[in-house]
Amino acid sequence: MKIRLFDKHNLDKLIWPETEEGEFAKKYLTPLIERGTEKFIENAKTDLRILAFDDQVIPITINETDYDNSYLISSYFVAASAKEKAETLSPLPRMVARLLAALYGKLLKKVKINKVVILNNWLLTTNPYTQLTQTQMEGITHFLRMLFPDHYFMFRSINTYKENQVFEALSHANYRMIPCRHVYLYDPTLTPKLSSSTIRKQKKDYNRIKSRNYEVKSLSSPTDEQIERLLTLYAMVYYDKYTKYSPSYTPEYLRHLQMSQLLEVKVLMKGDQIYGVNGFLQKSGYLLVSFFGYDTTVPQEEGLYRMLSGIILEEIEKRKLLSHQGSGAPQFKKWRGYLEEIEYVAIYDKHLPLHRRLFWKMGHFFSSRKYPTTSPSPTNSGSAEPITAG
Repeated sequence: MKIRLFDKHNLDKLIWPETEEGEFAKKYLTPLIERGTEKFIENAKTDLRILAFDDQVIPITINETDYDNSYLISSYFVAASAKEKAETLSPLPRMVARLLAALYGKLLKKVKINKVVILNNWLLTTNPYTQLTQTQMEGITHFLRMLFPDHYFMFRSINTYKENQVFEALSHANYRMIPCRHVYLYDPTLTPKLSSSTIRKQKKDYNRIKSRNYEVKSLSSPTDEQIERLLTLYAMVYYDKYTKYSPSYTPEYLRHLQMSQLLEVKVLMKGDQIYGVNGFLQKSGYLLVSFFGYDTTVPQEEGLYRMLSGIILEEIEKRKLLSHQGSGAPQFKKWRGYLEEIEYVAIYDKHLPLHRRLFWKMGHFFSSRKYPTTSPSPTNSGSAEPITAG
């Protein structure tokens, strides 16, 4: 298998695959590589390159430290987020939490946690996969070991509902498969099997748009003012509710996705004001909501999240694509027919010193107990308004 690595210096020599996946990769990745990732995502400082093999291309990110990076690139964010959360506690627990977060941060730096090559890293919160074989994975891993002998190799965003072949290929190629979180998928082929109670909840979410005097509009050419509003709504959810280590998108990122016609933006409006946004991106058989936000200053009883959820399900049914909706608001999603699956991160570290291998081995031990491999089945009873978004 012939493997080649491309960066901004030789990108013009890359012959892009004449496939739907190749066309997406060319449109999406070229500006990020040529102009630098930080122009598009402020906290994504990385060396973005492309691996080309067997008429496929996948992006890889290469890092050494960069501890202030987004979780799209940095595993250190776990310690940094723990430090953030410590500041919300009362004095005594805060002091203990600060100490534990500091110790954990030192451990992560000791094992060089951010000295990593992340493969198939599209700099999206969820990275969809094309099918990869064990032979390809072994060839790619050998190739990278020659170039980056002191780096971890990592794949993110793997679930066995959609990526079972990738999961098996990585396992047989000696990657350590570490369960990291529950995620929620919606499969429109299963809609006919949903209970009448679940269908009623879905319809109620969408009908709320009209009953509350909102309307749904597509933004094909947003103004600068509208882009700033969209970024503000995103920040209200992901920065204010979650962590500052969420991706910090720039106006240039949204313009890039819209001009390349990769992102379809649908907004929830009342009058001239935008109150919510869904940004739909289609790749590898997935419909992803790659940009999301709503006005958290509006009372929760208004149900902005419910309305946006209704728009998402309407779009899923229209396109008939599997959709990945992250990990937030689990009960809300299960009551609307989402499937709960375990998401894995794959780590290859067999070429590294013992202390660096032990860290991920321990991580696998504890995570496997936190996330048992058999996920609970969705339930269709009850109702709730979520506090956070997924």
